Amino acid sequence: MTDQIDIGQTLFTVKEQESKTYEKNCPTIGNVLKGEGLNLQEKASSLYDQNFDFDFDVATFIDRLIKYSMVKYFLSKLMYGKFNINYLLSKYNKKFLNDLSHSKYKNFLDFFENPNSEVYGYNQYFL
Repeated sequence: MTDQIDIGQTLFTVKEQESKTYEKNCPTIGNVLKGEGLNLQEKASSLYDQNFDFDFDVATFIDRLIKYSMVKYFLSKLMYGKFNINYLLSKYNKKFLNDLSHSKYKNFLDFFENPNSEVYGYNQYFL
């Protein structure tokens, strides 16, 4: 159970025949993401625009940021016993990877450290 300190409200709009908006509580990834803007999408878009090496679109970049974030967020909960969005901060990355390599979840290390992983190096996008 989360203490709700790092949860924010996110709106999802689904378009089919008519537009419908759903509200969900999600980790506030945008608060720990580098980039300019007020939310995850704006910050991710600014980071995308600064990088000329990407061979994929901004939506793919955002999907990968979310995947990286959520895997690290849940592994942090499993290893440290609580949800805390601050575990995504760059200053905790070395400790996180070291702790992960010595945990029963060490098979996830490849997700973060393998140069062929689609999220390899994504730690650089976090404060």
